[in-house]
Amino acid sequence: MDVSATKVTLTLPDELLAVVDRYVAEHHGLTRSGLCADALRDWLRAQQEAEIIRYYETLSEEERAEDRSWAKASERSAASLWP
Repeated sequence: MDVSATKVTLTLPDELLAVVDRYVAEHHGLTRSGLCADALRDWLRAQQEAEIIRYYETLSEEERAEDRSWAKASERSAASLWP
């Protein structure tokens, strides 16, 4: 997969960099950049999941009922397409 990237400089505490370097040394083919990119993707995914949870926690009972209705309609539609 061809992914464009931009080089950046990070300043990390020595003990954190030592952990990164140790992990990279133990996992052939992994680089500092790759590990940092993976960690940032994981962080972003966690942020997005937290945002979704916050959204659903703020729904009114009426909105929750509507959401359940749409989910049931989706299930029926999927079942008719993929029996």
